Order: sequence, then structure tokens, then C-alpha cells
Amino acid sequence: MLRQKLAENLVSAKNETERKGLLKKNNDKADIELAWHLKEICYDSWKSEPSIARKTATALKTLTNFNSDEEIEAILFLVSGISELTKGNLKKTIENLDRSAQVFKQIGKELESANTQVAKLIPLALLGKYDEAIKCGKKSLKIFERFGDELSAGKVENNLGNIVARQDGILKAEKYHLSAMRRFIKIKDYEELVMSEQNLAESYADQNNFRQAEKYFAQALKSAQKANMDFIEAEITASLGNLANFRGRYSKALRYLENARRQFETLN
Repeated sequence: MLRQKLAENLVSAKNETERKGLLKKNNDKADIELAWHLKEICYDSWKSEPSIARKTATALKTLTNFNSDEEIEAILFLVSGISELTKGNLKKTIENLDRSAQVFKQIGKELESANTQVAKLIPLALLGKYDEAIKCGKKSLKIFERFGDELSAGKVENNLGNIVARQDGILKAEKYHLSAMRRFIKIKDYEELVMSEQNLAESYADQNNFRQAEKYFAQALKSAQKANMDFIEAEITASLGNLANFRGRYSKALRYLENARRQFETLN
């Protein structure tokens, strides 16, 4: 059995007995590579299907009983942090992510250690610890730039932009979002690019700067179409409709909203 399939089966297992049985049959694959596959399942699902992220944490805990490697332990703490975040346990999220960062650092995995802190910005911001979140993000950003990790650098800049917008306003946040967008264009990651453009558009909309909001929503729409992100495309079209409605452009608003309705209808 391939490790990716084994990871999926561990997550979908009904109970601990079934998980243990799977690992006993595939003991040669109960390793670090399997742990990273489980981490990817967690990251791919935690926003849309948080229950899967929580099951991934459970699967990793079972894996540590078969293989006590420190890197697997670090991945367990990382995924457990995300799992706690989906449950709204912000302090436990931070504790787990910090433990993950510490273990990764101890085994010489500086880049992986820094990556745990990207997720940490979310609970820090939700707890209102903006200064700590910004300090944490900037520290991680320096490490990503040193390693040439454009994807992680862009993600942390995106989060920094959202936090700075709450604290100091959109004008100071814009530099982070624009920098993130340039990175995502460079590595041709259009899914992350769409998120950056949406974040920037929504930030401008919150400031009642509708012209700039429309500009970035329009850019996000093009990026979503390019990446074949049908659901996101429909969401952005609806956002453009709501924005036009706020501006009193009712005919335009109706066109966007009707297009969004049709798009959503085709997805069902």
C-alpha cells in the first residue's frame, strides 16, 4: 500500500483498533514520510472539513506509538495545534505549535520550525495579541527569505497584512499583501494568489474604499478563472454584486448576483 493511501485509510479508520491494525500490516511504512502525508491531509482539510483535521491528529498520535522519531513527534504537535484551532482552543493551539517549533529546531529543521509559526499568527490575532503576532510573523519571514521559500513567505505576508490592517489600517497592510501577490505570481500558485487578492479587496471594502475593492475583486476573479476554482469564482462574483449594490449600481449588482446564482447552481 502506498503511503498516501495508507494515510487516507488511517484518517478514515473507525477506531483505534482499526488504525493499529493498518499500521501493523504496513509497519515498514510507519515512518516520517507517512507523518508528512498525514500533515498534508490536515492542511488540505482544516478550513473546509475540520473534522478530518482532528482525525488526522488522532492518526498521528497512533503513529507515534509505532515510531517515536522526534520528527514525527514534531509533526504531531503541529497537526494537534491545527486540530485545537478548529475547536477554538486558541491557547492550546499556541502551546502545541510552540512545542512543534521547539522539537523541529532541536533536530536542526529550522525551516520547518519557522513554518509552524505561520499558523500561530491566527490564534494570536484572535486573542488580540497583534504586536506579538507581527513580531512572530516578521521573524519567520526572515527565515523563509533566507531559505528562498517563496510560498511560505507569501503566506506569512498574507497573514501579516490581515493583522496590520486591523491594527494600523489598510494602507500599511497593503505592502504585505502586494508582496505576497508578487511571490505567488512568481511561483505560479494561483490558489494562494486568489486569497491574497480577496483579502486585499475585502480590507478595502471594510474601509469603504469601493474603487480599490472592486479592482482587487476583479483581479481575484481572473485568477480564480485561471486556476479553475469554480466555487471561489462564484463567491467573488457574488462579492462584486454586493459591492455594486453598496455603491448604488443596481443594474450591475443584479448582473453579478444573477451570474453568481447560476454558477452556484451548476456546482450543486
